[in-house]
Amino acid sequence: MDRSTKTPKMNCKNWECGVLFPVVAKDGGRTLGGTSPLESKRKVALGMEVFGKAIPVPMKVPAEPLEGQRPWFFRDLR
Repeated sequence: MDRSTKTPKMNCKNWECGVLFPVVAKDGGRTLGGTSPLESKRKVALGMEVFGKAIPVPMKVPAEPLEGQRPWFFRDLR
C-alpha cells in the first residue's frame, strides 16, 4: 500500500502474486482449437508491451547486465 496516496502499490516484490490480467488478440476471432489466427502464426512469446499503460510494469526490461557485480540475496537487503 502506498502510504502517501493510500492506494495499492505494485513493486518487484509483489509483481508475481498470481494476479491474472487477460491479453486479448486484436482480431478477436478464435479457432476450434482455442487459438486465434494471430496466435497460431506467432512462435515467440509476447513482450511486456502487451500490457500497455493498463498495468505499470515495476521493472526494467531488458534488465541491466549483472556481470561483474557481487551476488545478493533478498535477506541481505533487510
